Amino acid sequence: MLSVGVDWAEAEHAACLLDATGAVVRRLTIPQRRAGLARLRAAIAAVEPEPVAVQVAIERPDGLLVDGLLEAGYVVYALNPKAVDRYRERTRLSGGKTDPADAELLARILVTDRDRHQPLRPSGAVVEELRVLARQDEVAGRDQTRVQNRLHQDLLAAFPAFLDAFPDRAALSALRFLERWSSATEAGALSEAELAAFLRTQGHNRPTPPRPASTRRCTPTSWRPRPTWLRPGPARSGSPPGSCSCSASSAPPGNSACARCWRATEPTLTARFC
Repeated sequence: MLSVGVDWAEAEHAACLLDATGAVVRRLTIPQRRAGLARLRAAIAAVEPEPVAVQVAIERPDGLLVDGLLEAGYVVYALNPKAVDRYRERTRLSGGKTDPADAELLARILVTDRDRHQPLRPSGAVVEELRVLARQDEVAGRDQTRVQNRLHQDLLAAFPAFLDAFPDRAALSALRFLERWSSATEAGALSEAELAAFLRTQGHNRPTPPRPASTRRCTPTSWRPRPTWLRPGPARSGSPPGSCSCSASSAPPGNSACARCWRATEPTLTARFC
């Protein structure tokens, strides 16, 4: 039985070959190319011609190198890097990390504790395609999160009212709004009718629409008149001074706001971010 440890790296990999007794047979460095894999296979074949008698330890479960080792017929073990760190602490007082030493450590783990680890099983083309798609989806998710965080910080600095109007900044309607009106100045020039028309085209006429007035908080109150369906009225019994009521008959369909509610939220609606 031949134990091989491969310390993976982006440019070149360190490999170490141990025999059944744990003695070092050979050390070598191979590039991250097809020629490097061929060199490793030749070095292994010179010591152990039977692929099934070769066990390889590496700290990753996928990649071109892992695929090549599996295709060669070797028994490949993908060891958890954290578990390898624990082995390193047990065997090295300094805890230092070097590629040749780590390659030997990986091979020795198979010599002493092979039964504690599970080998990788070669899979078919469909399974491999699913794995590739899953990895690509994971990478795309990380990229999306990074871009969203950058967008959030930029909006906090330049257009904070947008974050109040569209809590889900990744929503398609929010992105389309920014595409058409990318600054607080442009959004502040919108009329109530234009904003309502845009929200309707984005499907925001559902029971729980976003707050359209929030997108216009960068506009001073004097630029947008009080809605005509809000009518000042006498104070209600028990209402605080200055409260008022509205005419339900003149309110837009589906809008139950009254003047008192409007006044209560007026400081929020008129906050300026320009």
